[in-house]
Amino acid sequence: MQYTTSHLIKCTLALVSLFSIAQAQVGVVPKPTLPQALTSTNLKPQIIVEKDTYQIIAQEAQVKVNQQSPLKVIVVTKGNHKLNTEYPHRISVPKTADIDTGVEKFTGQLKDKQLEYEVPVTFKKMGQQSLEATAHFSVCNENACYMHKEKIVLKSNVQ
Repeated sequence: MQYTTSHLIKCTLALVSLFSIAQAQVGVVPKPTLPQALTSTNLKPQIIVEKDTYQIIAQEAQVKVNQQSPLKVIVVTKGNHKLNTEYPHRISVPKTADIDTGVEKFTGQLKDKQLEYEVPVTFKKMGQQSLEATAHFSVCNENACYMHKEKIVLKSNVQ
């Protein structure tokens, strides 16, 4: 069977039309904006985890050695997803010889479509330091809720 240029153009236009209709029906999930808690300072926020239903954002803190400073970690839901208000959201930070957080588990505060953790931390040596943590949270859509456990690394330039 031979295809003419006319046939190929018609098939291409049909595919473009179908793709446009499918996109309109599915909708495009807008990217969330950075939370006010992270944009209100001059420190640069960084996206640590990017998923279809949420993202985890933290701030690269500039702190002084042996001084307690808060590190912020924020879970932001995307599209029609929301945080589960019934779930015990928490972040676990294991103690190390170079980093002191006082306790190992912190609860987060829910604010609309975001969950904010604030971890008070004291670094005991200078230079680029990494703090490993595990965030536990639950994100829901209109049908179900899903529990998540994300290992994250927070970086700080300790002076």
